[in-house]
Amino acid sequence: MALLASSFIIPPAFAASPAPAAAKPATTGTADQNPVLASVNGQDIRLTDVRQAMASMPEQLRKLPDNIIVPILLNQLVDQRAIQIAATKSGLDKQPDVRQQMETASQNALQNAYLSAQVTPALTDDAIKAYYDQNYANKPGAEEIHARHIL
Repeated sequence: MALLASSFIIPPAFAASPAPAAAKPATTGTADQNPVLASVNGQDIRLTDVRQAMASMPEQLRKLPDNIIVPILLNQLVDQRAIQIAATKSGLDKQPDVRQQMETASQNALQNAYLSAQVTPALTDDAIKAYYDQNYANKPGAEEIHARHIL
């Protein structure tokens, strides 16, 4: 399967190398809400994976019709999964610097999730307006000085 060289999901550096594993479309017998769209070396890529990738895209790209964006994202997810499998098989995940990067990414994701869970419920329009009224409304602005220099 050919790699797509799109910089918003996978870095262009990977675009020059062929995918190390072939992907095959998978089918499900039922009208599953989260169907398997592809399988790479036995690892499934589901509709929720594509939706999650779509959520991280810029707004103008998310507005593209599903029949255009889903196949593109699916191909990229297949390529990413194949690269991940190849990297794991080659032992890159055991290298100390890579392990440290993975641990840092895990910690960052956990911190972001916690902060989002704490901040999002408290961040309402009324709370923002109350903060503005308390800290900025009815307060004089900084004194403006207009200076001119004649040479």
